[in-house]
Amino acid sequence: MRWSVAEAKKRLSELLRAAGSEPQVVERRGEPIAAVVDYDSYRVWAAEHEQRSLADATAELRRISAEEGYELEVPARTDRATPFADGAAL
Repeated sequence: MRWSVAEAKKRLSELLRAAGSEPQVVERRGEPIAAVVDYDSYRVWAAEHEQRSLADATAELRRISAEEGYELEVPARTDRATPFADGAAL
């Protein structure tokens, strides 16, 4: 079912009950702006769309690399000086 913002405000309890059966769309000026779903549906969606942090992804990559005995070889830089690698003070 589709609800205007005004209807959703006035009939919030009814909107929440209806969301237990199927997603409810809230509209402003005829344009959808939100969807209300039951919590179990949200949990399933959130689990499927969970984003890992860069730190977590890097940790997993390191773990897999260690398990497989893989070491990343980083070639020496040739396009410009690398003061830190050369031990020079800045």
